Amino acid sequence: MLDSNSETLRRVLKADLHLASFDSSCWSAQVSNAFNGLQNSAMFKQKMLRATQVPMQKFICDLRFRHLKEELICHVLAQ
Repeated sequence: MLDSNSETLRRVLKADLHLASFDSSCWSAQVSNAFNGLQNSAMFKQKMLRATQVPMQKFICDLRFRHLKEELICHVLAQ
């Protein structure tokens, strides 16, 4: 999820990921919830939990798809 040479940053990320298992207010729990509804949601969550990089191209494509789907639904409902 994060590409950094900072050991401190890695430790903070891992601590926050641990905290997410019992506190939904931490940022990693909120990011995990934001992945819901994406086509590759499970993979993104798994990558985040393992503290590995999320493939940005797939993530961007999923965001575009979700955005276009929501726009289409709104357009259909407006008619």
